[in-house]
Amino acid sequence: MRGIALALTLVVAGFILATGPVRAQVILDVTPNHAAAGTNPRLTITGDAGVVLGADAMVRFSPASGVTFNECSIEASNVIECFAMIPQNTAPDVQDVFVTSGGFTYVGEDLFTIDPCQGCVFPVITKIEPAAGDQGQSLDVSVTGQDTHFASGSSLAFSGSGITVSNVQVSSATRLSARLTIAAGAATGKRDVTVTTGTETATGAGLFEVRKLTIPLTITPDRAPQGASLAQVSISGGAGGYTAQTAVSLGSGVTIGSVQSPSDTQLVLSDVAVNAQAPIGWRTVTVGSASYPHHFLVQPGPSTQLVSITPNHADRGHPRLAVTLAGQNARFDAAAPAISSSPAGLSGFYFTAAGPDTLNFNLIVSGVMPEGMTDVIYSCCLPGDNVDCPNLVLHGAFEVTAPAAVTLVEPAFLNVGAHQTLAVTAPGGGFGQGETEAFIQPENGVTVEQVAVTDSDHLTLTVTVDDTVSGGAHSIVAITGTELAVGKDVLDISNPRITRVAPRGAFPGRSVKLTVEGESIPFSAATTVQISGDGLTLGTVEFDAGYPNRVRLDVTVAETATPGKRDLSVTAGAVSASASGAFSVYTPETPDTGGGGCGCGGAAGAGGGSVLLSLVTLIAIRRFRGSSRPR
Repeated sequence: MRGIALALTLVVAGFILATGPVRAQVILDVTPNHAAAGTNPRLTITGDAGVVLGADAMVRFSPASGVTFNECSIEASNVIECFAMIPQNTAPDVQDVFVTSGGFTYVGEDLFTIDPCQGCVFPVITKIEPAAGDQGQSLDVSVTGQDTHFASGSSLAFSGSGITVSNVQVSSATRLSARLTIAAGAATGKRDVTVTTGTETATGAGLFEVRKLTIPLTITPDRAPQGASLAQVSISGGAGGYTAQTAVSLGSGVTIGSVQSPSDTQLVLSDVAVNAQAPIGWRTVTVGSASYPHHFLVQPGPSTQLVSITPNHADRGHPRLAVTLAGQNARFDAAAPAISSSPAGLSGFYFTAAGPDTLNFNLIVSGVMPEGMTDVIYSCCLPGDNVDCPNLVLHGAFEVTAPAAVTLVEPAFLNVGAHQTLAVTAPGGGFGQGETEAFIQPENGVTVEQVAVTDSDHLTLTVTVDDTVSGGAHSIVAITGTELAVGKDVLDISNPRITRVAPRGAFPGRSVKLTVEGESIPFSAATTVQISGDGLTLGTVEFDAGYPNRVRLDVTVAETATPGKRDLSVTAGAVSASASGAFSVYTPETPDTGGGGCGCGGAAGAGGGSVLLSLVTLIAIRRFRGSSRPR
């Protein structure tokens, strides 16, 4: 027994000696490091010296979950080769690599890029008509596909349960018809539509809807103007179960004299009166405990009208002019208003009713409106209902004028930086000190800190551009009351930057296809790429006009290259950009020369230690057996 204890002690001690410091267990390299969707490349996947791969090793990508790996073989304790089966419909993206073996999962980030499938087409369902059916209904539908091959034997199916398909008839490779039977208890909501033809599957997400079966509520008449009196209003359908005591409401400002019930599905309302100042618009009708939106309309009365809009003019493209709309019996205070115009182009936001007949809001004048007088249209919508609202029209009440043009910006080019000055000239701009606002669009990353007016045609802007700005052409807009000065794409802002480098490194003695992506960099075949440090050979820059924001090149790392992070820089014409530590030369792999393939790093003496431990263990076991024999 003492012999066994000694053997175990030596085994444990020997294991600690052989293992040494534990290294990070990660996947470091995939070769090749890119392939197009629809191809099946053979990949060599290499981990660091701490990675131990066995016959149970499994590989996967993320986010491309549909990629499968076949015919894998272990080439070394930390190297596996597999065929990657990349489906045609795989989205182009950068992939993380996961290798699982022996209960451990090893990860490598951004090591493989799936490029777009070349010349691929994908069958899809684009339309089903009709696009909806009620619970308990049977109906005929037609289905349209794109890049499909419908044929005899094609089957039609819907996600979820409760829809039975029969009598499928194929009229062409992209058209078929069928009979649907929707169960009375089928779940309501959108359903995916799928047609299967042999090995081809075409799907259209959410193209068909199962609707709840309801008996519509009918009101006759279903509308009346402010101030009207109706001798009788009839109600039928709906939830039913009516009596003379059933509570009915046609909304605020409408009174009902009495309620009668000729049957449990009918009601008759007598002496219905609409107040002369009742809010205009569609009402939600309440019958018993059920509500029916958009079922009774109060129309404008004969004295209800719009009176004026102030101010009554603005330049085309004005983004927010504060205006006041005055009315009579308009009941702005009870509305969820909307503004439009004829010709189209006016709209409003930030509505505030200052009273029943006064409405304040910000007016937007479209940049494509024609110049001249326009009708202002106020839609009398009530909260919760903005469909088919009655309108009040103020004819020829608002004039649209042409904005002034920004003719000169000095300088016409800005870089990232704080407190930069721009001189802006716009003849007829109407600038006023303390009145003029100015914006640079798009506004992301650009702040106009100060506007100084020199005269009515000239102003000076103080601008800060931060490193979140999107490089390229920008427009300048100056607003002074109703007047506008616009300079479209008159200012160029540059923020050249490298946004992605993949892969992020390579081992000595390896070659990789490097992808460099950037923003505000005019990439071309003449672009130069440089990586700092020794031992790197850079190939010819490859540029594809279909991907104008990137270049690619082969990078070969010499066996003698110094491990560590390297800076990468790009020069394209007069534009340069750099990224610190964007590429790494990895520490050379340590050969697995000892430890019986345990991934222990082949520490010196590990193999001899294993032999010594085996001999000690054998001796201890033999002594134990000898001491156990009967004497």
